[in-house]
Amino acid sequence: MIAAVEGAAAGAGFSLALACDLIVASADARFSCAFVRLGLVPDQGSSFFLVRQLGLHRAKRLVFSGEFLGAREAASYGIVSDVWEPAVFESELANTVRVFSSGPTASYGLAKKILNRAFELDLASALETEALGQGLAVSTQDYANGVRTFREGGSRQGGPGFTGR
Repeated sequence: MIAAVEGAAAGAGFSLALACDLIVASADARFSCAFVRLGLVPDQGSSFFLVRQLGLHRAKRLVFSGEFLGAREAASYGIVSDVWEPAVFESELANTVRVFSSGPTASYGLAKKILNRAFELDLASALETEALGQGLAVSTQDYANGVRTFREGGSRQGGPGFTGR
């Protein structure tokens, strides 16, 4: 899932964005874990996602301050993957959605499951999980298509690293 943020994502809106696989933002977007401004604590999963994405101390800073981060600062924190100027936001978003939706979706799903467990596993368990995932991946049409494309000398148009942009 891709969260596309224009304007403010605060409180529960920020939490929902954090639950997505990627967050892309307009250059004028702002992000805040604003719960403390109302005398509340983080909810909607933000405590879970913030600590994993930012580390404990940076997450505490955002939660305790309730401050707003601009899109570029949020990108420097690793919260936002792409920041686009408002004039090109819609076209860049459409291109990103096209690239990912035309990519190896079965592989994306397996990789997502593996990555989402990364904080739970020790190295040996992570290697075992990867091996199990790879065993499933080689049985998919995505793998067959990727091998065929590779043998034909082409590159796989499966993600941002392969688009030639």
